[in-house]
Amino acid sequence: MPSSTGSSSSNKYKKHRHHSSYKSRSGNDYYRNDNEGKSREYALPGTSSLHEMLDHRILILLRDQRTLIADLKSYDQFSNLVLENCLERICIKKKYGDLPLGTQLIRGENIHMLGTFQEEKMVNQEFTEVSLEEILMLQKEERLRKEKEEREMRQKGLRLGLEGKEIEDSIV
Repeated sequence: MPSSTGSSSSNKYKKHRHHSSYKSRSGNDYYRNDNEGKSREYALPGTSSLHEMLDHRILILLRDQRTLIADLKSYDQFSNLVLENCLERICIKKKYGDLPLGTQLIRGENIHMLGTFQEEKMVNQEFTEVSLEEILMLQKEERLRKEKEEREMRQKGLRLGLEGKEIEDSIV
């Protein structure tokens, strides 16, 4: 008798327990029932939201400050991405250029942010598209300028008798 009572109470519990369920799936809208039975919109957590971006053009900001634009072909539970028709968009001083990269595998730990990409919304009067050679030349000049500034900052810190983190703190 105790076993039948235990099983009926567990069946009763299962009957009244609220499970997450999709009520509607139109576009990027997802719904589930909360504990009160009300339908609430929510975003899928983790890599599940990448499913909606498969075979779409996406923009990815990497941890090293690079920007990639590509077609998302595949992903895994670690947010590692397989990208096709990938290009690196280089933006310097109101100019930009695209460096074609082809098919790429990006580790999830290197991704800072990503989202869908629409070229027509990206076109902006403030930025001018330039040739690949010109943007690479501008990128090299910018890198050399930053390296020169960093050397000058270190030298200034050494003249003050500072080292490491103290140099950055004294200049700021």
